[in-house]
Amino acid sequence: MARRPNRTARRAQIVEAMLRVMAARGYERSSVAAIAEEAGLTPGLVHYHFRSKEEVLRALLEHLEAILEERFVRFSRGAANPRDRLAAFVDAHLARDASARPEAVACWVALGTEALTREDIGAAYRDMVGRHLAVLQGLVRDALDAAAGDVARAPAIAAGLYAAIEGAFRLAAIAPGVIPEGSAASTLHAMTDGLLGPREETP
Repeated sequence: MARRPNRTARRAQIVEAMLRVMAARGYERSSVAAIAEEAGLTPGLVHYHFRSKEEVLRALLEHLEAILEERFVRFSRGAANPRDRLAAFVDAHLARDASARPEAVACWVALGTEALTREDIGAAYRDMVGRHLAVLQGLVRDALDAAAGDVARAPAIAAGLYAAIEGAFRLAAIAPGVIPEGSAASTLHAMTDGLLGPREETP
């Protein structure tokens, strides 16, 4: 007899379905019925695991953050210095490897659009951006410190790099093909070198 999915697995299935529906339709048109259909479930089963679409959204934000965290951990493996860890942050967001999730990027862009007009989504979106930016500021500060640079520049540099990442996301989702395939990460690495100074040659 096949085992029934446990609660955690079923909730994850619903959240992944919302990710795909939001990527294609945006938040407003991501009804519980549409999420259920994408997940291969009944609307009643979605409501059994989540009281509302807004509750699925909160779980989706956590899921998006976990996707990025997993990628950052993976790209950070073997990072020999602070500059390499900063590069890993860029790659976690922009590298087009086999684990890249274009639908997650499109979902994030849809969330950003909704954040302009819906305060509940706007607050959650700003919280997540704030956490990402805090991590990026720490990475930039460490890289500047290691190079005896001016760490007071870290917030401005981090904001510029994060804005470039967000811009790349929006172009990839809204105007695919505008950015040459695979060029976003390498371009941002070059921008980082321009802002922080060239890497020191290792013997």
